[in-house]
Amino acid sequence: MSIESRLEKLESMAMKLLEARKLGSGAGQSDSTIDTYKQWNIDALDLLEQFVPADPLTKEFKRNGRSWISNYDYIDKNFSDQYPIYKVLVRKIRSQSTSQPEKDPTVKQDKKASGTLVFISHASKDKQIAQYFMDDLLIGCLGFKAGEIFCSTTDGTRIKSGHDWRDSIQLALQEAKVTILLITPHYKESEVCQNEMGAAWVAEGLVIPLIAEPVTYATVGVIQEPNQIEKLGDGPSLDRMKDQLETVLEIPHGQVKTDRWSQKRGEFLIKLQGHIKKNPFPTAFTRDEFDRIGGELEAAKRALSEKIELTTKLNAIVEDFKLTKDAEQVQEVLKAHDVPGPLEEFKELVAGLKKLFDKIDNVVCAIILCGYFNKPFEPVWDDHKQEIDAAVREETLTDEAEPNDDDHTVRSIHSKLSALKALLEKDNNALEAAYEAEYGAVPMEVRKPQFWLKHFGVTVPKA
Repeated sequence: MSIESRLEKLESMAMKLLEARKLGSGAGQSDSTIDTYKQWNIDALDLLEQFVPADPLTKEFKRNGRSWISNYDYIDKNFSDQYPIYKVLVRKIRSQSTSQPEKDPTVKQDKKASGTLVFISHASKDKQIAQYFMDDLLIGCLGFKAGEIFCSTTDGTRIKSGHDWRDSIQLALQEAKVTILLITPHYKESEVCQNEMGAAWVAEGLVIPLIAEPVTYATVGVIQEPNQIEKLGDGPSLDRMKDQLETVLEIPHGQVKTDRWSQKRGEFLIKLQGHIKKNPFPTAFTRDEFDRIGGELEAAKRALSEKIELTTKLNAIVEDFKLTKDAEQVQEVLKAHDVPGPLEEFKELVAGLKKLFDKIDNVVCAIILCGYFNKPFEPVWDDHKQEIDAAVREETLTDEAEPNDDDHTVRSIHSKLSALKALLEKDNNALEAAYEAEYGAVPMEVRKPQFWLKHFGVTVPKA
């Protein structure tokens, strides 16, 4: 971005702040106004320290500004003190720029002034992270110019219109002295990023991989020892990255002030953490985890295949049933298909109910059965007081000697009775024939006390 473009952007933000001062409370104290001041303060200081760093007014501007302040009254005072100083310094910057002779376009410029020094390899979904990294660390602190950085998604450093993006990337990778890999889960999913990573390793420049959680040393997938990989969200890691850049790019020792670096690094980390919190990354998996999940998927597919095979088999049984109404033939069909008949299902349900009733006193069983089927039964209290009181204490019955629907045993009995009732009410010739052959004259009606006596051993005492 040119000096004039930067000045226009700063003046636009200043006009917004001046307008907010006129509005006073309300709109003037909005979060938007506070954010505008913070950005203006940071960007203005970057400009001044780049072009007029030794001017005493620059130090005065810095003393009057605090980008971390969130109270509007303080911001209003700071801006009032800073803006006049800023205007004076801007005039000096413009005066310097107009007094410098124009460069002769026929003279070949030094690569450090015009060529690509740093290539930022990142996923398009992480363009905001790349923007923060470039603005706060590379340009804002280390003093790089936009033209010295190749970053495909940011203004001023992206691929020029009409150029083949593959040629542009290839040329920038070959030219760059340093390639920085911003490795996030989005980076891992991008085929273009993987190609850039591979190309960076075979190029002549230094490669600095920076990983962001949940990417780990185990999942990063770069050709480098884990202890040489730095973390994007870690202060000491960024310090070591700065040292590498200063060495490789021959940045003079002491040019980057420690206080300045610490401030800009802190701003970057705050922005990075805020961005990730609002836009969390997808979870990354190790190869072992991927293989385990793949194995579970294959097992699920096999189970599904078995279910489909069973369903096909049962459909075949149904089709065979359609061909006969004879009970004996039905039993033969079931036997041929190795499927339990309806009588076996009946016996299983009855056995489960009897097991529950055997744990309860007979009169309590009668109360539960009569209550479920809405049959009249009022036991003589004096005759069964001991049994009923015990059931009330166990909470099988309520204080009114009625079935307690909240009790686990009562709920289990009701559930099995419903299943048994549904089975017996089906239009099932095979079950009727098998039941009659097994139990003779005992009615196949779960509502009747005769059925309860035969199958559950429960009698209804006379009132």
